Amino acid sequence: MDSRVAHLNLEPAIPLLTQQLDGAAVHQIHLLANVNFAPTSVRRPAELARLRLRYKDGPPVEFPIRLVIEVEDVWSQDDNKIRLQPRFAWRGMDANAEMSRRWVQLYHATFVNPHPEQPVETLEIQSSMALPSLIVSGLPLD
Repeated sequence: MDSRVAHLNLEPAIPLLTQQLDGAAVHQIHLLANVNFAPTSVRRPAELARLRLRYKDGPPVEFPIRLVIEVEDVWSQDDNKIRLQPRFAWRGMDANAEMSRRWVQLYHATFVNPHPEQPVETLEIQSSMALPSLIVSGLPLD
């Protein structure tokens, strides 16, 4: 095993993002994200993080954030490939598109709150502390 990768797999994983919602009503969570450094050698689908809703009362609910299912690499060499999953939120050519033929991509995943009637106190994204790295660009709530 590569020692650099082993060093990144620290336990316990640390929160990547914590947002206090103070009892907000949440029906859906929209993740706008991508990953950095997802070569083909990375196992797919790989769980990169967990999105967790902590309610005012009751146990938390978790959703996995997975490579290939919810997000994919920010860079793509395949300009003709249209994916069903993950869903594109935005796609454009990089500054050196003429030479590199690379697309820059941002993905959109939606998570439905199974208990929308319960007030949500905290939303967390907890990293798996492994490559590739999750890059969160936005997290709008309905």
